[in-house]
Amino acid sequence: MTTPTIASDASRQPLRLPAPLYVRLLAILITGVFSGLAALALVTGHVGERWTRLGYAGPLEEGRAQSFGLAMLFFGLLPLMLCARTPRSAMWVASISVVLGLICVFAGALL
Repeated sequence: MTTPTIASDASRQPLRLPAPLYVRLLAILITGVFSGLAALALVTGHVGERWTRLGYAGPLEEGRAQSFGLAMLFFGLLPLMLCARTPRSAMWVASISVVLGLICVFAGALL
């Protein structure tokens, strides 16, 4: 009588995220748009006024605008987790970009 194997070689392969090519291209496009808007906020030091669900939000100037731009840049990196090869690397991309984005948001609130 033979003993059964615990795991086959196929189960030891890292999992691959099922993201088709058009999804990855769309994620890269979204990241590019967010990066461009973030670069505009960083270079000019100004974010115009905007309307939100909670009402009117006034313009941001200098340090707050640059902090907002950095936060937007880091949160804009989140769609790139769809381009990751494994779920673990996607988790790393997402967690690092969220932590850096939250640091920028809270640092901007202190300015």
